[in-house]
Amino acid sequence: MRELVRSAARERLPHALLFTGASGIGKYLSARWLACALLCTTADVEARPCGACPGCRQFVTANHLDVYAIDEEGERIPLRKIAYRPGHDEAESIEAERFLGTRAAAGGWRVVLVRDAERMTDEAQNAMLKMLEEPGRKALWLLTTSRPQALLSTVRSRCIAVPFDALSAEDCAAVLARHGYSPADANALAVWGHGSPGRSLALAERSAGALRALLGGVFVGSAAPLDAARALMQVEGEFSGSTPLQQARDRARTVLELALEIAGDALRFASGVPLERLVHVDLLAGLPNDFLAAQTPRLARKLEGLLEARADIDKNLDPQSVLDRACLTLAP
Repeated sequence: MRELVRSAARERLPHALLFTGASGIGKYLSARWLACALLCTTADVEARPCGACPGCRQFVTANHLDVYAIDEEGERIPLRKIAYRPGHDEAESIEAERFLGTRAAAGGWRVVLVRDAERMTDEAQNAMLKMLEEPGRKALWLLTTSRPQALLSTVRSRCIAVPFDALSAEDCAAVLARHGYSPADANALAVWGHGSPGRSLALAERSAGALRALLGGVFVGSAAPLDAARALMQVEGEFSGSTPLQQARDRARTVLELALEIAGDALRFASGVPLERLVHVDLLAGLPNDFLAAQTPRLARKLEGLLEARADIDKNLDPQSVLDRACLTLAP
């Protein structure tokens, strides 16, 4: 990040940066840090924001006139957040296009921050593309995504990718411990979250332990699939979305991701991968060899069925019906 600040000082910073990597590993936090450093009026020789100047204080309190941030709940980022079109409510909010068409209030950088840029509709991406093709002086787009392949190839080609790696399980667990989790819970969540503190915390908020237990019962045949599917929709947890339907879809996505990981681990284990290299070791360690041997020919089909179910959630199909089908697929 500091090298990017130094590049900006030399006027060599690209006009669009795409921070890529797993969700929850600090991409947006890093983008905000970079934006604050660019707007800091007294950045030190280490190229860090001071945190005390007017620019830093205005940024931290979300009052800086030279920052336009798209960081909100919702499954999609609509065109109206990027560009004005006839029929839009002009009084609702200023869009990125109009923001970049004004002079910088502080005379320096103007920064557009977009969290989870893959949520942009194709219309929104195409509107952004026009601005990327004709960037203004000291205008910077900072985009973050965990699914760069979901962005239009033309958009990706106009951005410089900055990849972020996941943390080690130990470092991730240390972050979780600072959030108050016990060593045992922190270690488990760090493994389930694949070294992503944000994902681990999200799994904790979504009661991942309870969801895993239900899915594990379905997989080994100790729980009736349809009963478990309904129980999965009743587990208490905090799911994203501004409406009950959006929250139900987020719940279903979380469940399906866990189901895919469990089935994937089972296939890897049956193929000879050591237990210590798997994520859901506790669900597989006690299974008899003849059970996995009998399931192996079907595991690939289970994965295909679960992938289809996950795609159906994005097609706005009923979440409960999708989970019913997913649990029937996961069962022996």
